[in-house]
Amino acid sequence: MVEAKNWSIIMQDIVNILYEDSLVAKGLKEGLIVNIGDGCNTRFWEDRWTWDLAFRRDFFDWELEIHSTFINLINSHFPSRGFRDHICWCFESFGLFSMKGLCKWIEDKVNEGEQWALPSQVRKIVPPKVRLLFWQGCYNKIACKQNLLSRGVSLEDNGLCSLCSQAPETADHLFLHCLLSWSMWSDIVKREGVAWVPPNSLVDLAKQWDFLCVNSDPILWKLIPYSLVWFLWVRKNDLVFKDKAFNREKVWDMHVMQIKWWVKAKWKDCPYNTEQFNANFCNIRMKMTAVSVRTTTWQPPTLGTLKFNVDGAS
Repeated sequence: MVEAKNWSIIMQDIVNILYEDSLVAKGLKEGLIVNIGDGCNTRFWEDRWTWDLAFRRDFFDWELEIHSTFINLINSHFPSRGFRDHICWCFESFGLFSMKGLCKWIEDKVNEGEQWALPSQVRKIVPPKVRLLFWQGCYNKIACKQNLLSRGVSLEDNGLCSLCSQAPETADHLFLHCLLSWSMWSDIVKREGVAWVPPNSLVDLAKQWDFLCVNSDPILWKLIPYSLVWFLWVRKNDLVFKDKAFNREKVWDMHVMQIKWWVKAKWKDCPYNTEQFNANFCNIRMKMTAVSVRTTTWQPPTLGTLKFNVDGAS
């Protein structure tokens, strides 16, 4: 909690510690506004205002009435002695700052112009670190061998795939085209009874994935790529750094079990066990109305304070 004696100074300190070109800084600048009350905590000539009345050209005759209406509207608010100046968070309808609102704004900005969007159900169930790895894999941002070579790292095998040693290790090859990886994707699609032409990239897979669901629960189907990519990456690193043999059956079992854990975390009274997830995946149906209840409830800040909520998820 921070005592808010002067909102202007507090906001200046907050913005100064952020990179000016970062999305977090831009989100705070756009999301936090001051609701003027009695004006005691506002420096009129020094604070940054939300409107700029410097127009680039003169008005046409038909625009003069519109301009006059606009000026009357913004001048209709006068300082009020009924309440003090206070900060409002315009990304939430109730006006209080939330990390959820800021993160959603940042995600929307990051996803602008992207070839595919993260499904809302995935955002609610899959941990951030898994979503991040999948996104990095889609755009070849992971530390695969070919990327390491491009950064000047010397490799004895000239960057061949750690799993099959038959082709250069790119993100698309590791997660999709490698024989060991592709055999698991093929088994998943075969379980749905679908004939599928292999996509060229992980991005193409992400765009096509929803259309391949025939028998499985739609929400469970959306979780499969994230779980399988995650454990392919984990077991690949175990092979490279811990000299543990890559076991296809173990990766398969772990990716199914991971989906079950995610479902259990979201669905408190889930009646399905691990054996049912393995043997009858297509027959499992999610009941998203039965979600687990949080043990800790969020408390709004008291009047005159600014509260920061920190997400501790790794």
